[in-house]
Amino acid sequence: ISQSGQSLDIVQLARSATEKGAVSVTITTNAISRLAQASQHVIPILTGSELSVATTKTFVTSMVVGLALLAHWKENEALTQAKDDLPSLLRQATSIDWPELRTEITEEKGMYVLGLPLAVSNEAALKFKETCQIHSVPRPRREILRGPVSIVSGGFPVLALVSRDASELVITGVCDQRAGQGTCVYTSSDKIERAKRLDFVPTRHPLTDSITQIVSFYTFVEKPARDRGGNPDQPRHLKKVTETK
Repeated sequence: ISQSGQSLDIVQLARSATEKGAVSVTITTNAISRLAQASQHVIPILTGSELSVATTKTFVTSMVVGLALLAHWKENEALTQAKDDLPSLLRQATSIDWPELRTEITEEKGMYVLGLPLAVSNEAALKFKETCQIHSVPRPRREILRGPVSIVSGGFPVLALVSRDASELVITGVCDQRAGQGTCVYTSSDKIERAKRLDFVPTRHPLTDSITQIVSFYTFVEKPARDRGGNPDQPRHLKKVTETK
C-alpha cells in the first residue's frame, strides 16, 4: 500500500515477492508507478493527486479499498454493505471536531493514543505530531498499564479510538481504570463509567468504525495545528515521497 508507489524499499520488497512466486497486490494512487510495475495486480484508489503532504485522503481510501478486497475475498455481505454506506457517513464524520479534547492539548503534555486497529492509532499519533509538532505516542492498550504509565499524569490526555467489537470492553476498562487514577481520558465508546465520551459516527461493521473515527480526528487536529501557526496541509520538514534505501 503506497500513495506514490515510488519508495524504493517498498518497490524492492514487491519485486522480490513477485519474482519468488508470491501473489503481489499494490494499492496506490499511481497505477503506473514503479511499485505497480513490480506487482502482479494493481488496485488504483482513484483519488487524484494528494495535495496535502500529511496524506489523509490516501490513508482513508486505502483502508476502504483494503476492506473492499477483504469483503470480496471472504464473500462477506455485511462488510460489503458497511463499505457501501461509508460515503454519507464520512461526510457526517467531518462535522465532528472534538472541541472538548482540544482544550486539553498543550505542548508540555503531549498525548497518548490507544485503540484498535493499531494502524489507526498510529495514524492519529503521526498526524498529530506532523501537523501540531507536539509529541504523541500510539500504544496498545496493555502498554499503558506498564512502563509508560509513569508519565501519564493527571493532566496528560489519552485518546482511545474504540471499535464496537470484542476488544471494546477491554479497552474501555483500561480507560476507566486510568480515569479513576486521575488521567484525562477521552474515548469514542459509550461503554464507560469514568472516562469522557467523544462523539463518533457509528457504522454497520466494527471494521469500518475506525474509518469514521479517523476522519473525525483529521477534522479535530486541524484547529490546534492552525492555532499554533502551522499549515496542516504542508507540515514543516516533510516532503511527499520518501525514498528509503
